[in-house]
Formats: sequence, C-alpha cells, structure tokens
Amino acid sequence: MNIEYGDHLTFKDATLDFFEAVKARDHYSYASAGLTFKFGGPKDQDNDGIKDKEDNCPDRAGKVELFGCPDADGDGISDDDDACPKDAGKLNSRVALILIMMVFLTRMILAQLKPAPGI
Repeated sequence: MNIEYGDHLTFKDATLDFFEAVKARDHYSYASAGLTFKFGGPKDQDNDGIKDKEDNCPDRAGKVELFGCPDADGDGISDDDDACPKDAGKLNSRVALILIMMVFLTRMILAQLKPAPGI
C-alpha cells in the first residue's frame, strides 16, 4: 500500500499564467493512495529462501552458501558432492574452500553451456 501527499508552489503568477482571463493558480496540492499486487513472483518450491532459478537443488531445501543444496552432516559440502553425506568429513578449511569453489565454478560453466529454451 502506498500513500502520497504533495504540495507545490511555483513562481509568480505573472510568469507562469498563459491566459490573463483565467484566475492564477500556481499553487496546488494533491493526495493519492494505491495498492500494489504481485502475481507470480519468483518461485521457491523448497522454501529455502533461494529462488529456483538460482537454486542448484530446487526440489530440496538447502543452505545459501551451498547454492541451495542440503548438507545433512554439516561438514560444508553439499550432499550431492559429498562422498559420505551422512558422515562429517575432517577436511581442513582451505581444502573445503577449494572444493566448494571448484564445484561452484563447474556449475557456473555448465549453466552457461545449457542451450536456451526453444533452440
């Protein structure tokens, strides 16, 4: 919902009135109100807060830092890329970061290689 009020005062009457016969009215006020409705909007079928268009796992809720994919064991590696998704690995943070970056870059490249719809 939006509500707006405006009050405008312009320059001298003699400089802005085009017709002498008309009463000068260079001061005016207005008020308006309106409602905005959004239909459709971005879809998020797993309700994880990441739009399906940007979600690598749109049918399963996941973490933002894993691009929408779940991490059942909480080791920072998405279940799809984790050799042992139910057992937390003992990776050091540098190796984990390199793996996550490699997965991210691979997915970005693959997303660019997908043909456009209708081709």
